Amino acid sequence: MYRVIRHFTDLQDNGYSYLEGDIYPRDGLSVTKERITELSGKSNKQKRPLIQKEKEKNRYTRTDINRMPVDKLRELAGETGISGAESMTGADIKKALIDALGL
Repeated sequence: MYRVIRHFTDLQDNGYSYLEGDIYPRDGLSVTKERITELSGKSNKQKRPLIQKEKEKNRYTRTDINRMPVDKLRELAGETGISGAESMTGADIKKALIDALGL
């Protein structure tokens, strides 16, 4: 289950408006993994995460991210929907994760 963290209008769902705090996807809507990745990362029109996996909320702190080894950072970046992490430096991945997770 995903929680909307920023208001957006879903152009792939006939312009349905999601408000902050709503559950995504709404009842009866089936979405692809690619769509989840797009909305939870920066590959959408707003260029920032719009949804967040419910159980991941406050799962990590800035300190947790800063202490992670690069291989774990890359793994978490993939889970979070950050593309290109394989070619990023550890510092760049940390910054991207901190931004994506709203920390």
